[in-house]
Amino acid sequence: MLNGEVVGLIFDGNFHSLVANVANDGRTNRAVAVDVRGMAEAFKTVYNATELLTELGVACGETGKPK
Repeated sequence: MLNGEVVGLIFDGNFHSLVANVANDGRTNRAVAVDVRGMAEAFKTVYNATELLTELGVACGETGKPK
């Protein structure tokens, strides 16, 4: 979180990344993350989850794309 805002999400990682908040080893920890803007775009265009975007406070412009 940055200033209380979600900036992304880690959605997959290897076994070593499970304890990264306690014992971080950059040689072995691996994780896959996505930026919140990519998540918002997928919610809109792939999943048609505009209600979820509204609930999360993501404004959509005239094009329907998240701002």
